[in-house]
Amino acid sequence: MLTFRKLAIALLPCIALTSCTQDSGFSTAQMPIINGQPAPDENYGAVVSLSIRADKHYYTFCTGTLIRDDAILTAAHCVSDTDDFPFSRFHNNQQVQILTGQNVENPSVSDIYEIDRIQLHPDFSPQKTQFDLAVVFLKTPVPEHIKPLPIFEEQSRLSLLAHQSQRVEFVGYGITEHGSDGERKSAEGSLLKYCPYKKPDSLCGIETPLGEHHLIPPGSFFHDLSTGGACLGDSGGPVLIKENGEFSLIGVVAYGDADCKTYAVTTSVADFAPWIRNTLDPPPEDDCSASSLCAFRHNSSGRTPLFMICCAFIGLGCLWRRREKITESLGQP
Repeated sequence: MLTFRKLAIALLPCIALTSCTQDSGFSTAQMPIINGQPAPDENYGAVVSLSIRADKHYYTFCTGTLIRDDAILTAAHCVSDTDDFPFSRFHNNQQVQILTGQNVENPSVSDIYEIDRIQLHPDFSPQKTQFDLAVVFLKTPVPEHIKPLPIFEEQSRLSLLAHQSQRVEFVGYGITEHGSDGERKSAEGSLLKYCPYKKPDSLCGIETPLGEHHLIPPGSFFHDLSTGGACLGDSGGPVLIKENGEFSLIGVVAYGDADCKTYAVTTSVADFAPWIRNTLDPPPEDDCSASSLCAFRHNSSGRTPLFMICCAFIGLGCLWRRREKITESLGQP
């Protein structure tokens, strides 16, 4: 199993030693998006590059999709630490940035966006391939001419679409056959199998047309890459479905075979749509302002509210009057 972020590992020597040549930096990763074509801004402007900045250059390590003008959906493994990729170190050094445009090798200032915060799916674990989703929030929104893509939420249709081998498009900035990366490309593929999300450990056994057996996590698709698909640097990138002339985001690239020629596994967006919506727009916290006790605890000034003082005096008065009545009762013959 290969996570398509592995391109970044090949880049680490160049990032650490900025005087190294391009050939040494890309020696271990030479596959592009298979059968890819340039993906212009007119149709694919919402697809962005997650890049590391080093020595005035930008190196794509993953791809993502704008689902709001200030929020990107990508793979959780793209923005979390592993033994071979210290994401936090690059992020803390402000080297990780989001780039827009078809070619991000030499971006203009207007194409560069800083990360505000990152929200991983709460059940994601780097040791597993499940729940591989994350939302990356930008410090500033993209301009209006860059249109975010809607997410595909019709989970009830996924099994049928896979049964019909629904055609889809993979889009990403992965490394090309010439040893360079940073150009957004798209390639056609298909949904081969679907594993619905039922419970965290409900893995699905998949038989490929070549007779191979794979286990894929719940809430994911299995794709045949014989005619095209994702490869190194395309992790987190979108799988797009086109209906009625409009694209929507149906999957997020997770992992595949090392040669990028046989299969890929992507996370189904519809299976985790509620989490995505709640992450974008968290439900309001319980409003307890009507409760005097809660209001007292949440009083930001640190002073006791006036009505609480009044309530306290009234309560003490009631207790005193009650005490007097009990005393009078006990004093009667």
